[in-house]
Amino acid sequence: LTACEMLIARLKKPKLQDWVGQKKAVTLAKNPKELKKILRIFKLKLEFDTGNAAYWAANYDKSIKYLDLILKDDNSPYLFDAKFIRSDAHLKKNQFSDARRDLGDIALRTMQEESHRPKYLKAQCKIGDTFIAEKIYDRAYSSFNLIAAPGAEPEIDMEMEEEEDEDGEKGKEKTEAPPEKELTQKEKAELENRLLQEKHWVGYATYKAAFCAAKLGKD
Repeated sequence: LTACEMLIARLKKPKLQDWVGQKKAVTLAKNPKELKKILRIFKLKLEFDTGNAAYWAANYDKSIKYLDLILKDDNSPYLFDAKFIRSDAHLKKNQFSDARRDLGDIALRTMQEESHRPKYLKAQCKIGDTFIAEKIYDRAYSSFNLIAAPGAEPEIDMEMEEEEDEDGEKGKEKTEAPPEKELTQKEKAELENRLLQEKHWVGYATYKAAFCAAKLGKD
């Protein structure tokens, strides 16, 4: 944490050669636009690392302070990660509404994006956790059950069906959709990782929904 704050202080009046090397520093000195872009990247990374380090050091006020700086920029590459950590910091301080504000924003931003589904599930589960922390078990149950409820995920029947003609006889199979583009190894790995994360959070929600149901006396 101390090291991160020292680097942030040095970045206010940076010696470029210390950050990017002598050759790159000479090039950047001639290109103010690129220099500004590079310094922004360094600044955001350091603020995020400092906010994260402060959280794990249990300095929640300082964590929130640095994450607030990052989240002034709505296009920050650390947007979701920073909001998750800030919500955790607020939760540690029993600032439940502030925690839910960040988590709700994440859920709204990710609920329609398939690639971001693990973030949506995580946000929804953590919203449930904030209600458990407040012992508001009915609202916690609703949050978890939104994910864990049977039938929440639509099942897709992948089997081909045969059509019948006017005489009731089976005709040709339905026209097949064009084959999907084969995934690269990187895409396969990313898909597998996403599905594992989704499975984790659905399992988490299922467990927590059962916990809340027990607290509420539900069957």
